[in-house]
Amino acid sequence: MKKKLIIAGGGTGGHVNAGLAVAEEWKKKFGEDAEILFVGAVGGIEETLVPKANYRLETLKIKKIKGKSIISQFYSLIFLPFAFLRALYILKKEAPCAVLGVGGYASGPLLVTAFYYRIFRSFHLALLEQNAVMGLTNRLLSQKVEKIFTTFDLSKELVGKKTIITGNPIRTQFVRTEYKKPSGKFNLFIFGGSLGAKGLNILFLEALNSLEDLKNQIQIVHQTGKIDFERINTAYQEKTFQVRVEPFIYDMKSEYENASLVICRSGSSSLFELAAVGRPAVLVPLPSSADDHQYLNAKVYENAQASWVIKEGEGQGEKLANLIRELMSNPQKLVEASERLRPFDRKDAAKQIVLNLS
Repeated sequence: MKKKLIIAGGGTGGHVNAGLAVAEEWKKKFGEDAEILFVGAVGGIEETLVPKANYRLETLKIKKIKGKSIISQFYSLIFLPFAFLRALYILKKEAPCAVLGVGGYASGPLLVTAFYYRIFRSFHLALLEQNAVMGLTNRLLSQKVEKIFTTFDLSKELVGKKTIITGNPIRTQFVRTEYKKPSGKFNLFIFGGSLGAKGLNILFLEALNSLEDLKNQIQIVHQTGKIDFERINTAYQEKTFQVRVEPFIYDMKSEYENASLVICRSGSSSLFELAAVGRPAVLVPLPSSADDHQYLNAKVYENAQASWVIKEGEGQGEKLANLIRELMSNPQKLVEASERLRPFDRKDAAKQIVLNLS
C-alpha cells in the first residue's frame, strides 16, 4: 500500500524548502512505497521549486489576505470557497495517510478541509511552525491538528502539549564544513530570500559606499531576487568591487561554503541553513514580516551571540559598513560565532517530523 503524504503551503522559498526536506525524508523512510504531493497557491514560488525537485504539485487559486488592501481582500475572499472545494477534491482523489501544513496562506484551505474530511477517512494531520511566533494561518489551524512541530523553544509556550520541538527541516545537502579565518579575499554572500529583498539590497549598497577603501580585499556574491535584479546590477556597474550578481541562486550550498560572512534576512529556513553549514551572518529582519517574526527569530540568534542583527533604516548602511570593517579586522569573532551556531544545527528535524506523521 502506498504511503502518501500531502504537504500544503508555500508562498516563500522557506516554506517550500522545509516541505522539500520532509519529502526527502519521507522517501528515505518508505522507499518505493512513498508518494508525495505538494499543494500550493497559483503564482507561488512553489510552481518553480516543487517541479524542479521532481515532485507533483496541485494548486489552489488563493491570495494572501492579511496586510492587503480592502479591494484585494475582497477578491481573495470571493475565491476562497472555490479553494475549499478544490482542496476537498484533492483529498478525496489522493486519499493520503498524512497531511502536513508548512505555513503560508495556501496551507489554510487544505488543512481546514482535511480537519473536517477526517470524519470520513482517518489520516494524520499536523502543521509546522517555523518561526519564534506563530503566524496567523497557523494560529487559526493549531486547534485543528494532532501535532504542531516548532523550530524554536519560544513557540512551545504558545500552543501547548501537542507541540514537538524539532528545529526547522532543511535539505540534507546543507552540512557543516570547517569555518576558517578568512585569508585572501573576504567573501560576502548577500541574499534576501527566494523573492529577493529590496530594502536589504539598498542597505548593502549604502554600506559599500563606506567600504571603498577595502574594495580590493572584498569579493561579493549577491542574490537580488528577480524583481530587483536589473536595478542592483546596474548600480554595481558604477562601483569597482569584484561582484557576481544573480537574480536567484539554486546552489546555495556552494555559496554558503565560500562565504566569510553572510548578510541575509532572518526567515527560519535561512537561519537553520546557516546553523547547518556553520556560517556567521549579519541578519537584517524583514520589517513588514507578520507579527515581526523575523526580528524575533533574529534575536534568538543574537542573544546566543551566534549572529549580529541590523535593522533597515536611515543611517543603518553606515552601521553595517562599520560592522563589516570590524569583523574583517577581527576574524576570531567570526570563528566564535560559527561555533555558537552548533546548538541550532538540528539535522534530524525532518526525520522527527516523519516519525511523528507515520
